[in-house]
Amino acid sequence: MAHVIQNASLPQTFQHEDGPSFAMAQLLDSLELLRNRECFDSSTDFSTSETLQNHSMLLIGAAIILSMQLGFALFEAGFTSAKSASQMLFKNMLDVSVSGLVFFAVGYAFAFGLPVGSGDRSIIGASGFFLAGSALCQLPQFLFQLAFATTCVTIVSGGVGERTTFATTIVYSVIMSAIVFPLVAHAAWAPTGWLNTLGYFSDFAGGAVVHVTGGVMAFFGCWMMGPRLKVANSDNFERPVPHSTPLIVSGSLIIFVGFLFFNGATAYTRLSNQTYPEFAAALSMTNTVIAAFASTLTAVVYQSATVGKFSIVTTCSAFIAGCVSVCSFAPFMMPWAALVMGIATFFTYIAWEKLLVLLKVDDTVGAVPVHLGVGLLSTLFGPFLRLDGIFYTFSRNAWLGFGWNLAGCLVIIAWCGLWSFGGFWVLRRFGVLRHSLLADFVGSNAYEMVEQTYYIEPRGSSTRNANSGANNGNSHGVAQTSSRVLDRMTQVRDVIDTDDFPRTQPRALQPIMEAEREGRQRTITMHFHAADAFVTQDLRGATHGDCVV
Repeated sequence: MAHVIQNASLPQTFQHEDGPSFAMAQLLDSLELLRNRECFDSSTDFSTSETLQNHSMLLIGAAIILSMQLGFALFEAGFTSAKSASQMLFKNMLDVSVSGLVFFAVGYAFAFGLPVGSGDRSIIGASGFFLAGSALCQLPQFLFQLAFATTCVTIVSGGVGERTTFATTIVYSVIMSAIVFPLVAHAAWAPTGWLNTLGYFSDFAGGAVVHVTGGVMAFFGCWMMGPRLKVANSDNFERPVPHSTPLIVSGSLIIFVGFLFFNGATAYTRLSNQTYPEFAAALSMTNTVIAAFASTLTAVVYQSATVGKFSIVTTCSAFIAGCVSVCSFAPFMMPWAALVMGIATFFTYIAWEKLLVLLKVDDTVGAVPVHLGVGLLSTLFGPFLRLDGIFYTFSRNAWLGFGWNLAGCLVIIAWCGLWSFGGFWVLRRFGVLRHSLLADFVGSNAYEMVEQTYYIEPRGSSTRNANSGANNGNSHGVAQTSSRVLDRMTQVRDVIDTDDFPRTQPRALQPIMEAEREGRQRTITMHFHAADAFVTQDLRGATHGDCVV
């Protein structure tokens, strides 16, 4: 292929065969060669303004969808206890980094690489590993799909929060981004994917591909790990009160903005061959807004009618669930249909929450109801409300669309369930699936992290009271309280972390739970193994450990 940039057309400063100017010319030549490589879709004209606009929107969408990770981190940290929030934030950084690199290495090739064989239908791609041989025109699509893949993995991290080990986080991130999500994405979205080529299955922005996939693995993770200590010992298997509602609200609003592009910018990849994809993007965003607001207000009315008080947790979860509810058919339904979806979304969320309580499954942030439950609603209820759907035409094709969406969901659940159960079962057999009971009690921060979530000076420190005698007395009181807590901790040193703990014997740890409720003025050491030294040291001016409430 001839170089577009010729030396004869370059300024005089580029004519030298050595030095920075010549290197710049070579760089420009290399970029031009990359730009002119054939893409997988060689029929696309990459010189038109429409194509450039589509690529620009995909890049903007990818950046904003990736910024949803900030929302997820805040949302999940707000749900967890203060003594585990630092570890939760760390795990968010870890899983997005691992899943992003694995998707770059093999996941994108499996999802959107050239198919194996020459048939019209395929189950996996097999080219473009590490983006080898890729053209620059493919990078916007890659970044956009990478954003979807990392979102899918983050769904799992929220559900299994406060229990997972470092090894478990690495394993599920690799499995999800390397094989589970890519093969689902290939089946539904690749030009030769077996579900896509049937012509009836439809999932516009990942109601099934992203949310059902992530929700299934979150469910199996929560189920196989067992509940947290506080949940297991609660009277009605209740989720603990979150430690920071401002973090939950802030995270929800950031996630909401990300969902506008999650659903809206998808029009520039799914409908890029249409005349006006920006109109489809506008309708997608409009429906996302309406569904989210409708679900939120339904939650408010429901709480007012049934409880008489309002919950930040329920309201924010309904808010995010409304965004998920239109993913499958965002540009194919009218705004009134999005309103109906939003109302139905909240009751779907509540039903799944109650189901998890009946099953004794501890979901830290409600990931399973929001993503699995509402993702199924989006994929299965969408064929009724879309413009050519059952409510409009009652045609054979409309019913076939519903039938194939149902079949596709069942296949996705089976595929994800197989990998989820197998992966978590192996981790459990090796004893690394979840933290020990001791770590569950003292908090993941103290057990695994250097930094704590908050640093609070003990009451009676020198900054609060200049009287050294009073300060020493208060320090001695804190030491006594911490000593009592440590005495309770010794009761679990020899407890075996059995596979079915704590579902079968949570009451055996009742003394520990009583110790946790005894007092609010106490501190926990940053590292448990240094606890004995901690409780005997002079606490004047000390600022270590989380305040456990």
